[in-house]
Amino acid sequence: MHLERIDDPGDERISDYRSLTDVALRRKLEPEGGLYMAESSKVLDRALRAGHAPRSILTAEKWLADIERIVGGRDVPVYLVSDDVAETVTGYAVHRGMLAAMHRPELPSVVDVLRGSRVAVLENITD
Repeated sequence: MHLERIDDPGDERISDYRSLTDVALRRKLEPEGGLYMAESSKVLDRALRAGHAPRSILTAEKWLADIERIVGGRDVPVYLVSDDVAETVTGYAVHRGMLAAMHRPELPSVVDVLRGSRVAVLENITD
């Protein structure tokens, strides 16, 4: 984990977090880069335990101890910003302490899925 303090909302290092809404995220990041946002230390912890890889983390200084505990020795940039910078960048108050841009894991093949004893097909599910 390496810390980088960012004071400029226009800094390109935090472009993954810019002007986020659910629709904007799905259109901009998910199809192109396979990214999703983990929006709390609890979600980040669970994602890491499931083997998902973080691309970066955006947080305020007051949440740093939680992030250090969860991330441990992983090589991931942690961008430290003020609450004002976080809100300016994302478009909303980041009240859960942090956001993490996470790489979406590779999906199993249809053959692998069908090896299971049960298969459920769900359509039009979001969030």
